[in-house]
Amino acid sequence: MPIRVFPAEGGATFGDILKGIDYAAEIDADVANFSLGIPGVQEPGVEVNQLRANVQRVFQSAVRRGTVITGSAGNDSGNLQQGGGLTLPNSVPAVITVSATPPADTLSFYSNYGTSDIDVAAPGGWYETIPRTLGEGPLSEPGDIPFPFNGVLSTWPTNLNSSISEQIGTQGYDYISGTSMAAPQVAGLVGLVRGADPSLNANQVESVIKQGAELADGASDPEFGAGRVNAANTVDLLD
Repeated sequence: MPIRVFPAEGGATFGDILKGIDYAAEIDADVANFSLGIPGVQEPGVEVNQLRANVQRVFQSAVRRGTVITGSAGNDSGNLQQGGGLTLPNSVPAVITVSATPPADTLSFYSNYGTSDIDVAAPGGWYETIPRTLGEGPLSEPGDIPFPFNGVLSTWPTNLNSSISEQIGTQGYDYISGTSMAAPQVAGLVGLVRGADPSLNANQVESVIKQGAELADGASDPEFGAGRVNAANTVDLLD
């Protein structure tokens, strides 16, 4: 269910965003995904710290009421581990912050990373370098998926050109990439977990998703957190 926080002219306010998450919790949503945020890695400061505290307070309230929150880590190739850098609204403990992986199960070149922030990783498309994404350079391998199909197939505005419209004979779909594509996949996994065991609270859902993740040693990998999510592993843990 979409909860609109952006006006037609763009530029959502944090007031709109916080009202959106509060509404999701009010209607008992199992999960709310945030594929949005302030562009760039934010530096700590009085205003940023206050905004982060406000976001955390509302998000934690939603989690207490049972709504799991997933959020994109950001697409700035930024280090969220050194110097206290952060992204908003997703650099708060109440959010499952998601980095992006390509088909090669590495870190996508655009994805933010950092032990202090990343909880899990999920497929977001493209490869770990721009040349490999485009099928060029020394890292490219014969089995690589060609551009743009190494992205994630998504709905796309029908009034904008699509790179695949001629191939599929219609507008409305395209291959795009980003941590905004990775986070909803974790939200979908939350739905699977909740369907398999409705008794789990929000923190327990996050815990089982992390337990089912793979490709990381422990829960604090700077690129993958607890690992790249694996739906089959996660659901198996609920048997």
